[in-house]
Amino acid sequence: MTDASGLGAVRTACNRLLGAAPMRAVPLARSEHSAVFRVWLPDVERPVIVKVYQGTAAWKAAKEQRVIEGLAASGHKAFTTPAVLAAGLLPDGVRALCLQDGGTSLQDALDQFRYPRTKALSVLNKLLAGVHLQPDLQVPRLRSLAEQVRHLQDRLPPSVHDATAQVLDDVLTAGARAEQVWCHGDLHFANILLPEGQRDAPPCLIDFEETTYAPAAYDLAQSAVTTETLDPAGLAMLTRGHDVDPRLLEGLIVFHCLRGRFYADRDTARWHTRLEAALTRAHHPRTHSLRPRGF
Repeated sequence: MTDASGLGAVRTACNRLLGAAPMRAVPLARSEHSAVFRVWLPDVERPVIVKVYQGTAAWKAAKEQRVIEGLAASGHKAFTTPAVLAAGLLPDGVRALCLQDGGTSLQDALDQFRYPRTKALSVLNKLLAGVHLQPDLQVPRLRSLAEQVRHLQDRLPPSVHDATAQVLDDVLTAGARAEQVWCHGDLHFANILLPEGQRDAPPCLIDFEETTYAPAAYDLAQSAVTTETLDPAGLAMLTRGHDVDPRLLEGLIVFHCLRGRFYADRDTARWHTRLEAALTRAHHPRTHSLRPRGF
């Protein structure tokens, strides 16, 4: 962001798009070109979520807005989405998206021991099934699976490229045969918000920046990696009822671990541990050639 924290852009978004200066703003996430804050405004009972994106990341705000609005128009009932309160362009090429705050995440409930992990995996399993039944929303998409795989392979260190080439080639072959469905692209416990005071209400899903069309195994593998559900029992619970090719699922787990490790700017050792576990599950003979340092 132009200002280091992104707070200046958030204040501008509140003033210009929501008509009030924030009384309090708490950072939730930040990267080089984006920032997300929970903001309290005067005379507003609940906080709002303000996302600001700049430069090469500005498309994310427009894409997420279109996804949320498309889902709302589709009449789906498996989950809810946060209401779009305002969106627009700001100075310095910043695009802002202001959303209704959905409340406590499933990750927070797990961390506070208010939700057992088995129940959380069951919730995630059902939500993924609901996501994959959604129609074509006519929103901008990520690259196809084949384009994503090739894009990553072209940037891997030679030793890592060679060690994973067969696994990723198998993904390309199996992925081309699989049915393509609407995928959230980043569905983990922190992106699932629990309804407050409404026992039978469906959860609220957030963060649709990675939405794409791909085999269902793409979403399942990504969720398995980001929730660290790579043990056989947990993976069986996460994928129960989903008709997926087991080899494609294993290969996509490797792909998501590779992608996360390659683009990680922190927790690199943790990502490498995930990658080695994924390669071991895929029965790849060259797992030993990968080391946390150097990649």
